Amino acid sequence: MLNVTEIKQVDAVLTAALMHALVFGNVTAIIQRMYARRAIYQSKTRDLKDFFRTHHIPRPLKQRMQEYFQTTWSLNSGIDTQEVNRLYDGLLVIFGLG
Repeated sequence: MLNVTEIKQVDAVLTAALMHALVFGNVTAIIQRMYARRAIYQSKTRDLKDFFRTHHIPRPLKQRMQEYFQTTWSLNSGIDTQEVNRLYDGLLVIFGLG
């Protein structure tokens, strides 16, 4: 039969295991999200460079466009604000609020 001390020890071990799983699960999700955003950033940067090559954009304009892209990306944390606005506008219409 288990006494009170052994029950507390088992409870402490289970609690520690759950906390461990919780912390590492969240860290894994954060790292995965970071890699996904980096991949999107690299893809959009590659698309921009392909656009420059295809349309023979002059160097000063190319630099301004790259700076604009990098600035908007860092200000919005990679979130496309126009896409979010379109989504919410559609939802407002669906719910009869817009």
